Amino acid sequence: MASLTSVVVRKNGLYGGADKRPMVMGGTAIERSMMSMGSIAIYNVKPVMTKGLYSKEHKRYTLYAVHVQNAITGRSWVVHRRYTDFMVLQTLVNEHFEQVRAVFPKLHTLVNDLYFPPKHKISSNTGRVVQHRCTAFLEYLVTLHRLLISQCYMEQLHVSETGSSIMRGFLGSTNVNQASHNASYTIPTPILQCKLVAADRATVNQCGTLKTVLEDDLEYEDCEEEEEEEEVPVRESELSAFSDSDSHTTASDLEDVHDSPMRKPRRQRSTKKESRQPGFLSVLVRRS
Repeated sequence: MASLTSVVVRKNGLYGGADKRPMVMGGTAIERSMMSMGSIAIYNVKPVMTKGLYSKEHKRYTLYAVHVQNAITGRSWVVHRRYTDFMVLQTLVNEHFEQVRAVFPKLHTLVNDLYFPPKHKISSNTGRVVQHRCTAFLEYLVTLHRLLISQCYMEQLHVSETGSSIMRGFLGSTNVNQASHNASYTIPTPILQCKLVAADRATVNQCGTLKTVLEDDLEYEDCEEEEEEEEVPVRESELSAFSDSDSHTTASDLEDVHDSPMRKPRRQRSTKKESRQPGFLSVLVRRS
């Protein structure tokens, strides 16, 4: 009797089930984040701040940190690559599209036209050269990733699987179709960004949230002023109780007003001014 030892999931693909092959789910969280190429985002390439990196030939080299993130789950990780590692990726990609040149002639031309920074034998570790390489490597990876997840390329399953395997191997995955897709790199193991030192970290996009936009407080103040100026409806029975200003209000009238569900009309400020006018006129008469 066969037993299921691992969870098996079916990849839906980026364009309506382009890839129908089941894929065994396992390994680390980084491996699971690279199951779908369409959800991967390469957003930064920067030099590693660690000093004193030397090769086996005792030659100093620069290590580049490629920052990757799953745009859906938000999981981010980093792979460290040398200039020679980028050359390995370029060689694998060019050989792959050369084999499928008859199927994708336009993609073959686009891949060959991608800019790749040249190698400098002298002063290759200067700040200007390193910064130029970081910008060029990021543009190369982003453009290559867009070509690999294009609709026309993903529809050919037997071809797109190889291209996705090459890209996953460069980004630190061990789930590749051929051993050469990830065995030729200097540091094949990816690292979670949270485990890096503060100098080597980079900002990531926060997934699953919306940007909060606050409205102007003046809008609410205008609404409150308009509400204060609104007239309160009063019943006729209440108006009759306050129609005669000289008459005294009885206890029964006050009970009727308080028992009514409508609010008591606000006292007008003009009553105070009217009460002062007789006194002011009497003074004028006396003086005359």
